[in-house]
Amino acid sequence: MGRDRVSAGMALIEAADPKKARNIEWSSQFYENNAGGIGSCFEAGAETGKNQTCTITVGPPVK
Repeated sequence: MGRDRVSAGMALIEAADPKKARNIEWSSQFYENNAGGIGSCFEAGAETGKNQTCTITVGPPVK
């Protein structure tokens, strides 16, 4: 395919299920935009042993 493995895999997913590919792309962007907050929230939950309320940023879906 002439691409790196991740790009090649995404191309295969896009060909098989475009909606799933958009969901994967959105999920990736969501995590990248919130990685610090998500990590801190997991750490707080691990330290306290309790559920945590965390602030995240949700962007529009990828089109």
